Amino acid sequence: MQTAIYYPHTTPASSQILRTALLLWDEVEFIVPWEGFVPHHANSQVAEIVELIGRQRVPSHEAMRLAHDRIEEFATQPLPDAFRYQSTEKDVQSHYMFARKLLPETWAMLRELRLVGGSNSRAQSLQDETGLALMSILTDCCAGEQKARITDRQLAYAQLSNILVHDTAESAGAEVLQQCIVPITMGIVEAGSLPLAELIAFRKREARSGGDDLRRLRQRYRSRIEGQIEALTATTLASDREELQRGFEIAMRDDLADLKGELRLARRDMLTSKDTIILALATLTAGAAAAKGMHLPIEQVTLAGSLPVLGGVLNAQSKYAQARRSIIAKHPMAYMLELAAK
Repeated sequence: MQTAIYYPHTTPASSQILRTALLLWDEVEFIVPWEGFVPHHANSQVAEIVELIGRQRVPSHEAMRLAHDRIEEFATQPLPDAFRYQSTEKDVQSHYMFARKLLPETWAMLRELRLVGGSNSRAQSLQDETGLALMSILTDCCAGEQKARITDRQLAYAQLSNILVHDTAESAGAEVLQQCIVPITMGIVEAGSLPLAELIAFRKREARSGGDDLRRLRQRYRSRIEGQIEALTATTLASDREELQRGFEIAMRDDLADLKGELRLARRDMLTSKDTIILALATLTAGAAAAKGMHLPIEQVTLAGSLPVLGGVLNAQSKYAQARRSIIAKHPMAYMLELAAK
């Protein structure tokens, strides 16, 4: 999965979930009621991140039709009173949801079942629990099988997990684990305290440079995170999860150490290569000639008539660049190393 879809709001309430999103996803979609919708962001950094990696998603008719069927299953089962719309003066206790996110017939059904209250052309009044449930179902229908789901209201969804018609508990659990695992890898390279502005700049660097290399590193890093999440969600004992987390941190530290070691060896090989030695000798020769008042262009200095020096140096640098790419391609922590290096 390379794209995530956020729920339940049209924009995150804070920038915290977006810190993880910057390190994992190519794009994050936000469900909005209509094309050209202008959300109200919590702050300027949230707005900047959404501009950088966000994309608005208006539910298609197909997604709303599928959501209608699933919402009907949900709404017609016995539900706690917390889902029943409770009208108060000026609706001070109730929330709302943009009406155009669902089909008119869906709202009519929910109104008949007393799960929503009054409406206007833009919004529908309902209880927070009902809105959370509806948006979770709609998000499932929009995400399909190819997109991850992320939320910053994990606790609220965990409380609803025993009554929703799909496995919200598992999804919310995976989202909580993402927030727990990513900081481990950031801490290993001492990047955990990086200001959000520097994470934003890091993703801008990826976009500005064409980003193929950084994007591949991020995808490899995300795959390792996803593998750890799968392992954790397959366990039921807290002690097993603790051991998995401890093993994961050790493995990531070892991966980083191996990466640094291989890069040092590659750099040493470049510095001790024939072409680099030629450059060193040529520099010494040219320097000695200059000291004697002689003009001896370094490009013309060769060893036993071999390859021109600068061409040899470029060849050595090219070999090192190829070796470096080959090395970092094998290590999930290469992305964190690039982040720490900025």
